Amino acid sequence: MHNVFIQIKLIFSNIATPTPKLITLLLALALIRGIIYASIIPPWQAPDEPAHFERAKAAFNTTEWVGSTEQPVWYNDLRASLFTFRFWHYALPHQHPAPDQPLNHYIQLYHEVYGGLYSNRVAYLVVGLPIAVISDQPIVTQLYAIRFYTVLFAVLMIWLGYQLTKTIFPNDLFLSLGVPTMITFSPQHTHLLSTINNGNLAEVLSTVSLLLLVRGAMIGFSWSLGGAIVGVAILAMWTKATAYFLLFPLLMVGFLYLLHYRRHWRWLILLGFLSMMVGYYFIPSRLATLIDEGWQHFIKDSLYLDPTYLSHVFRSFWAMPGWLHLRLDPFWYTMLFGFVGVAGCGLIIRLGQFIYLKFTTNQKHPHNCFVRQLSMTWQQCSSRQKRQQVALMILTSAILSAASIQIGWHIVTGSMAYHQGRSSYPVIVPLYLFLLLGWQQFIPTSKQPLGLITLTSLFILFDGLVLFDYIIPFFY
Repeated sequence: MHNVFIQIKLIFSNIATPTPKLITLLLALALIRGIIYASIIPPWQAPDEPAHFERAKAAFNTTEWVGSTEQPVWYNDLRASLFTFRFWHYALPHQHPAPDQPLNHYIQLYHEVYGGLYSNRVAYLVVGLPIAVISDQPIVTQLYAIRFYTVLFAVLMIWLGYQLTKTIFPNDLFLSLGVPTMITFSPQHTHLLSTINNGNLAEVLSTVSLLLLVRGAMIGFSWSLGGAIVGVAILAMWTKATAYFLLFPLLMVGFLYLLHYRRHWRWLILLGFLSMMVGYYFIPSRLATLIDEGWQHFIKDSLYLDPTYLSHVFRSFWAMPGWLHLRLDPFWYTMLFGFVGVAGCGLIIRLGQFIYLKFTTNQKHPHNCFVRQLSMTWQQCSSRQKRQQVALMILTSAILSAASIQIGWHIVTGSMAYHQGRSSYPVIVPLYLFLLLGWQQFIPTSKQPLGLITLTSLFILFDGLVLFDYIIPFFY
């Protein structure tokens, strides 16, 4: 266990090393922008914010956390705050609820809805940490304190995005600066990481786990690093269901080692059996429940994909502030789709070039087949490019698994509960990295500094558009 903490400390020790001035500037801008968003968005006008606040405050009292027949006194304060700040006015203007109903008449109480299986108390203690100091202050003061504190998660995501990208591409400023720049000026991401949500903590933990995986791919895995990766991944999955995709990158790394050590199949069977026992013991109860629920829906053979589902996920990923009711003009979403489409074309070209080189290499050296390359340990790889390929494969598996779980759940259950782009934020760093790789395909090396400046300018303009033309006029 001591070695596990050493590995995590080694990763985060880089924060004390000199970083480019632009990254320092981005970190400062992320802090300033987060405070602006946290201040401008009215209380409770973020997805599920009242419910998450209730869990964060209840986490500091055992009786309140598990729920009791007698509701806490501060439930009345929370209910009154919903009316004071016109909670329904923006999203549901036609609703005029009576002010004398129990709190669960107005918002979801997660310990009732999910039977105590939603997230865990430690996660919400971290999410609501400022409450430990100001629990006697008015409800709205506590809300804004947690919001300003949560902005630090957004700042941390900028640094994690920079470190992950630089680990794979240490000499590529277009990528290593492009990823944190895109995260900094993403309006929807900034909005959500300046409000109360356990998904923000799950996003940070998931990104740390991916960073550790990428570090292992680039410099080699060890038992201590492996323990750190699994430990952080378990914490992320215990925090929120959006982190369950981490199982697949972990399985992919296990598959690569399986290829290399396939001759020791007896020990692999034993190791696999022990892994299943550990997985069964540590599996979040929420995951077990979701698997059973999904299976019950699947055997009913009622698969269906709502035609608006993917469009709603795409739009809410980029910009759909508030409770996803404030939407931009369709023109801007079309423009975003076009830019993403260009990146997709660039990735296809890049992949085609990669496959062509692999094919021609294997024709000249038949023994150097793809499976053999996969089975090589990272220490045996003779070039950094091969290590980069493994790291990118890990990130690809993360993106595909996160998207497949989200879309698959909707197809199997027909539920629109997870039709929000924020469910993909735990893989926002890999997503932006691949978008940049796609755009980079069309930018000559000598023009990439100009390309980065252009990209930054476009994101600043888009962020300003969302903030000044939509958010402020809508709420004020």
